[in-house]
Amino acid sequence: MKILVVNDDGIKAEGISHLVKWAGGIGEVTVVAPKGQQSGKSQSLRIHDSFEIRKVEYPGAKEAWSVDSTPADCVRFAFDILGHFDLVLSGVNWGFNIGDDVAYSGTCGAMLEAAFWGAKGIAFSCSFNSFLSFPENIHRIWDFFQEKNLLEKNDLWNVNVPDTVKGIKITRQGRAYVQDHFIQKEGDLWTQKGYMAYRKGEAKDTDIEAVEELDLVSITPMRCDRTEMDLYVKMKDEGILFQ
Repeated sequence: MKILVVNDDGIKAEGISHLVKWAGGIGEVTVVAPKGQQSGKSQSLRIHDSFEIRKVEYPGAKEAWSVDSTPADCVRFAFDILGHFDLVLSGVNWGFNIGDDVAYSGTCGAMLEAAFWGAKGIAFSCSFNSFLSFPENIHRIWDFFQEKNLLEKNDLWNVNVPDTVKGIKITRQGRAYVQDHFIQKEGDLWTQKGYMAYRKGEAKDTDIEAVEELDLVSITPMRCDRTEMDLYVKMKDEGILFQ
């Protein structure tokens, strides 16, 4: 199996090293990752100027490339120039990607980009406390994927691993987890600071509840299609799609 490993924290981040080390045991690994920090870039592209793409050495990888652009651009470069990959693994992100925050996540953006190239994708994230639980539990998580045939059931999955793991749960995406506020520093300079928006007990059966309250690995099926299908089907049944 040909595996592409990417992240949004940058090619020198600790998290990606854990993912590469593990992935080498299940397939042939190629690393294509951002040169620097790209958190919050979602599935954005850099299309109006040139940027550096440089081949580098990376322990455990067949080959590796540093890309001075977004996680999605890393995936696009890999498939366009290096060839097809069977599986795209994104992460391991420093900090959960759960709830509404998934929409902003560069980690999840790379996973979603995989689908555009006909590949399967899994995004992995851990808490801000440490990556210690990932090496301890990734084999268990992968066994769960294999036993439940998850990659046959759906192409895209978002996985979040808490510090203490009591089990694994299939979840749905929750709502607000972190909310940002604009803060004026001086003159025309502003910054954004995140505040916890999630309140304990608010969201049952969600990714947030699993990792924050139950100490469970959250595995959420994802999709690229943003069509509101319930409304589309209803309008189709009512015969009002055309005018």
